[in-house]
Amino acid sequence: MPTLPKSAKSVKTPEVRTLISGMLDILQAVGIPMDVMGIRANGRMAMAMLAIADLSPGKSWAQAKGILEKHRVGTRDIILFDNLHFGENINLSSYDDVKRRDLLLPENSNLVLAVNPRFEIVATNDPTRKYTMEANFADVVRAYGSANWPQCVADFRKLQPSLKEDLNKARGLVRVPVKLPTGEELVFEPGEHNQLQKAIIEDFLALYVPHCEVLYVGDAVDKALYRLDDRLGELGFKDLAHEDLPDVIVYDKVRDWIFIIEAVHSFGAISEIRVREIKRLMAGCSQDVVYVTAFLNRKAFQKWSAKIAWETEVWIADNPEHMIHYNGDKFLGPHKPGVQSTIRNSAEPARTKPAPPLTPLGF
Repeated sequence: MPTLPKSAKSVKTPEVRTLISGMLDILQAVGIPMDVMGIRANGRMAMAMLAIADLSPGKSWAQAKGILEKHRVGTRDIILFDNLHFGENINLSSYDDVKRRDLLLPENSNLVLAVNPRFEIVATNDPTRKYTMEANFADVVRAYGSANWPQCVADFRKLQPSLKEDLNKARGLVRVPVKLPTGEELVFEPGEHNQLQKAIIEDFLALYVPHCEVLYVGDAVDKALYRLDDRLGELGFKDLAHEDLPDVIVYDKVRDWIFIIEAVHSFGAISEIRVREIKRLMAGCSQDVVYVTAFLNRKAFQKWSAKIAWETEVWIADNPEHMIHYNGDKFLGPHKPGVQSTIRNSAEPARTKPAPPLTPLGF
């Protein structure tokens, strides 16, 4: 049976842990891969599914509700349910994470359906949508723990393919080779997110962090594709198994900086909330941190520009030699054609005359 994170065990009652572990067992049985997101993320997925099924401590699996019972919930409802019944403390502003992260695999597996008030299937961007369990999957949940559950699972697997099987088939497609600064080669799964990851490692690092040590890389399927746990621990990263890591973590050995880089295709920009999460992850680190959100092109950046945190950086892969700085007066000054920025490809201090400090306007 899939396990729960230790951090969750310390605050959850045995009844709650049993309920969440049961849902994880169900999800794994119908083909949800448990190696895609990590332990803590799997726990949140299970709690979201319990909220959709209206299963709280004290209820039996047979009481699970789905589309035929006309039961649907929104992402804020899921957060309130998890906080009330499972000892969570999730901020209501995190509702977008529920859709993009907690329900990502179940929705892609058609275990969860987005429906309108008439319980008709709608697009995920429909403002009236809420979530409900697909009818056949609801039958599987209701049968959990009973004598006929194995047969119910087998019947369900005949009706629709497993997401895990689909992902394994995708791994047989043409993969994306990526070369680290050390010369080591990684292989990414195909997809736009991983194409952006490739650009980050092969283009961004070469331009801006040439003296770097890559500590962590996770692709869209394998979240621990490349991970140097010993080095991460030496630099102060703690409890990595219980956190949602950024896409790329790099250590600049010359400047003693850590680069936290998020590759944004459909979600994941470095927002103010994300900065707070990463700072907790790096509570033991003494190095200065550079936060970078990367996009494939300007069109992708424009969708997220209002959500990016101040004091962070933006890099766009199709204009690799330019950066967008959300840093106020830090980079304010005249541009001199032909003078290369000292930020790129150099760890030396600026040799040009610095801009004078900004002074108050006087009113």
